[in-house]
This record gives sequence, C-alpha cells and structure tokens, in this order.
Amino acid sequence: MIHPIRALRDMVCLLQRESMSAPVRSVLDFEEKNGARMANLFRYALAALIAIPIVFAAQNGRELIINLVALSAYLLFTILHTVLLRRRSSSFMVVFNYLAVLYDYVLISGLIVYYSKLVSPGNFAHAAKNPTLLYFLFPLALTVLQFRLRLLIFALICLCTFWWSLIAYGVFTGMPLTNDWNEYLLGPAVILSDAVTRPVPFVGLALLLSYSIYRSIFMIRRIGDLESRRASLARFFSPDVVEELSSTDSNLSPGVRQRVTILFMDIRNFTKMSEGMDSADLAAFLTDFRDRMIAAIFEHGGTIDKFVGDAIMATFGTPRPSPVAGLDARNAVQAGLAMKRALADLNRDRERKGLPLIGIGIGIHTGEVFCGTIGSEGRVEYTVIGDAVNTASRIESMCKFLKVDFLISEAVFEDQQGAVRTVKMPLVRVKGKEFPVATYQVLE
Repeated sequence: MIHPIRALRDMVCLLQRESMSAPVRSVLDFEEKNGARMANLFRYALAALIAIPIVFAAQNGRELIINLVALSAYLLFTILHTVLLRRRSSSFMVVFNYLAVLYDYVLISGLIVYYSKLVSPGNFAHAAKNPTLLYFLFPLALTVLQFRLRLLIFALICLCTFWWSLIAYGVFTGMPLTNDWNEYLLGPAVILSDAVTRPVPFVGLALLLSYSIYRSIFMIRRIGDLESRRASLARFFSPDVVEELSSTDSNLSPGVRQRVTILFMDIRNFTKMSEGMDSADLAAFLTDFRDRMIAAIFEHGGTIDKFVGDAIMATFGTPRPSPVAGLDARNAVQAGLAMKRALADLNRDRERKGLPLIGIGIGIHTGEVFCGTIGSEGRVEYTVIGDAVNTASRIESMCKFLKVDFLISEAVFEDQQGAVRTVKMPLVRVKGKEFPVATYQVLE
C-alpha cells in the first residue's frame, strides 16, 4: 500500500534540481526556456482567438473600444515578454513568468468588474455569473508548457483568489442571494455555495496538469539517468553487458572476491615510435588502434579495465563470472586472437601507406581478485585488484624476453582445454614470484 505522505515527499525530492544530475538539469533548463517561448507564442494565438468574440460581442462602439483596449493591453504585455525572452537572463524570466500570470488575472478580473458596473451597476451578480470567468483557465493552462510546478500552483492560487474576491465583493455590496436554481439561472440572484465552489473543476484540472508536469520531469530524469548510466558503463563493458546492467535496477557490487581472467596488451617499441609522430597523428593512431582492440575485446564479452598509455588491461568474467567453467578464459584467448587479426588488418593499411608495422604483446592469466567499484565521490571506477593482475602484467612483459607476441599462464592453459594450439615455453622467473612461471605461446 502506498503511503500518501511518503509518496508526496518522494515527488518533492524528485522535483528538486539539486538532486538531479547535471545533464538532466541542463535538459530541464533548456525545456523550460523553450516552454517559455512556446507559451509566448500561444499568447499570440490566444489573442487572435479572443479577438473574434471581442469584436462580435460588442453591442456598441464604446464596448468595442473597451474590448480593443483590453486586447491591446494583453498584446503589449505579450510583446514585452517576447523582447525579454531574447535579452534577459533565465533567473529574471522566472520572476517575469509569475508577473505574467498575475497580470493576466488582473486584466480578466478588471474586464469582468467593468462590464458588471456598466451593464448591472446595482447588482454584482452579473460578475459572479459572467461566462468570461472561463477565461481564468487560460493563464493556468499556459503554465504547463514551462515545466514549473510552482508556477502552476501560483496560477491556481491566483485563480481562486481573484474568483473568490469577486464573489466576496458581490456579497459585501449586497448581491442578491437565493437557493432557487431557476432564479439563479434565469434571474438576478446567485446561489452562494455554487458560486464559491465553481472553481473546483479548475482545481481538479490543475491537479491533473501538476501530475503531468511531474510525470514529464520524472521521465526526463529517468531517461537522463539511464543514458548517463549507459555512458558510464560503456566505458568498461561490452554492449550486451551494458544492456543487461542498465535494464535493471541492480548496481555494480562495491567489492567481491571472484575468479577472473585478466588480459594485458602492449604495443612494442611504442615510445620510440611516438617520438617521431606529430601529436595529431599520434592521437589519431591511438584512437584507431584502441577502437580495433576494444571491438575485439567486447566481441568476446570482455570488460575494459583501464588504458595505461598504449597498454590495455581487460578482464573476462566481470562483473559476473560465467556459469560455465573455463569459459571466461577461453573467451579471453579468443579475444587475444581477434586482437591479433585486427592488428594484421591495421598493418596491411599501414603497409600500403608506407608506414612502419606495429607489433604487440598479449599476456593472459586467471586467478582470484578483488572486483568492484572504488574511488572517491568525484571519480569512481570499476576495477580488479590482486596478485593475479600483477601476474598477467608480468606474463605480457615476458613476451619481449621470449620473443613471442601471445602468452598465457598455466591456469589459462588448463581452462581453455585445448581449444587453441599452444607451445609450452621455458620456465621464467619473474619479479614478485618465488617460483618460475610456466607459460604457453598461443598459435594461430
């Protein structure tokens, strides 16, 4: 069961700009400004529509002049609104929008009072039953275009205040009252209870419009947060994983220990190569190279952990390990082979352009690591930490010593179960390890 007080509190919190992300606030600010411009255009359209009854309803020249004066006042304020929309700051326009609502109600009420005094000077019931009161709806409706719930509430308060002020003034000046509906509809008297409660439909409409504004802001915020979440996840995960994570309310784990396969890739002699490259060419090369490597990793369900200069660290089995034993390691090996094929395509393009060929080293290891999101409030990243990460990095470095381009650890060799051809390499002692590390070269 939904608790009304709690639901109202949640709605208020959702509408507070401080709790929104910067992209959502930016979208809402743009829509508010665009809504103010649309409301201004609708004022011109309403002026054109109002001009028809104003001209044809006038009984004589005097009434026509009064009607045209009221219409001109409405148009002049609308023109001023147009000018200010182009020149003033958004904060000033927020205040002006409130003034516009107040101005409209003053203008409509003034016109009603004038005609009541003109047509029925001794009986203010003319004002209480005047169909012009229906025009009170227009300022209320225009506020919906601006996505500001407070402006709509202000318009509703103005509507009720001016309406009940007219009724109160009529009672104070001796407006005849009755309980007979026939006399109320056809005669000079007013049923007070009906006159007082007649704004109730407008209040109901305002509530519906308020909920429409709330739903619009809710959807903008939800879509904005979802796209922001997608953009953040897309930095690390493959499209399939991004879709899975963003389509649910689950968040990434703050930290667990699990078995993960880690892949390191490094460009050979990149420092020497980059020294002779123009900065623009270097940026273009790295972008193209990374795009090709990332595509190969994502194609096999990998996750980009980080870029370190020209090196790439990727993980397989994150954020959740595969339910099939050894599948993450096999996917990592297949991703490494795909990276080599992507490199071959890149080198063919470079060879045609007369550019030097690129070499890489790939090292893969499987082991238990800490896996989760870490960082401060301003910068949070998803990563893996542990000895297995260091081992994978060391294995990639061994590619230079052993003069090969693709090595896997014994743990990966066991997991891949002969899925690819390999050659066992000599044992090598690496930094940080008590015993020599057994590796296998992966062949095409």
